[in-house]
Parts: sequence; structure tokens; C-alpha cells
Amino acid sequence: MKRITMCLAAALLAAACAKKPAANTGTQTGTQAGSGAITPAAGELPVGTWHVTAISDGKGGMQNVVGDRPLTAEFSHGAAGDTIGGNAGCNHFGGPVTINGGKLAWGALAITEMACVDNNMMTQEGAYMRALNASTSFAVVAAGLEFHDAAGAITLTMQKAP
Repeated sequence: MKRITMCLAAALLAAACAKKPAANTGTQTGTQAGSGAITPAAGELPVGTWHVTAISDGKGGMQNVVGDRPLTAEFSHGAAGDTIGGNAGCNHFGGPVTINGGKLAWGALAITEMACVDNNMMTQEGAYMRALNASTSFAVVAAGLEFHDAAGAITLTMQKAP
């Protein structure tokens, strides 16, 4: 547990210390959505914060996210490489990610180990982490992002956070 905590602390520190690109630098090649949010082009790192809207139930179906705290994924560029971090419901997670042409390769994702008071939230958090780890690709769709496993099944859907 101490190793996971140290890895998470190092990842969060690296992300916090990384220079964030200035707004509207012209380096983003995505498209401007009606809400003013940048939608990444196919195969690009979907920089920014995304809210999970549905998670695979592991049986071929999808379950909508429940609860009053959004599940998030934040993708960012940093000096040490691209990263993902976010809120899984009860815990925060983070780690390296490589995106090449829409294909995903996750590094070791660290997660805090807080218990949820609500068992349904803890179950949902486990489903989110399993779905995220099973995701090997993503696609930009009208509603946001779809993540897929190696067989092409949808594991997660996300919308750009406001």
C-alpha cells in the first residue's frame, strides 16, 4: 500500500508540476464543438476532463453511472509523457498512458485505497477500473468518447466535462 501511495503521489506531483499549454495555442488539431469544448481528432490524446456516462456490465450491456459524484478521467500532456488521472467514485487514480492512432497502452495505474460508505459506489468504482484497464482503443463519437476492449466491445462512454 505504501508503494501505491508513493507512486500515486509521484504521478500527481509530476502532473501538477507539468507546464500546461496556454489556451488557444493553435497546437490542438481537434474540432470546436457547439459548447466551446475541443473535441479531439481521431487518434489524438483527448486532453481535458471527461465524465464517465456509462460502464460495461461485463455481459455485453452498459450501465449508466449512478451517484452524485461524477466519475472522471483527465488526460494531460506532461514533460514526462501523457497521463491519465481521475476520480473513480471513492478513490483517485493516475498513471501513464500512450495513445497511438487511437490505440491505448496503460502504464501502471495507481489508486488510493479509501473505502466507500455506499457499497453500490464501491461496486461501480470496481467496474470503472476494470473497464478502463480492459480498454485498448477509443473513438471520438458525437456524444464524446467511446472506449473499446480488444474484441471491439464498448467498455466506457464519456462526455467532455463542462
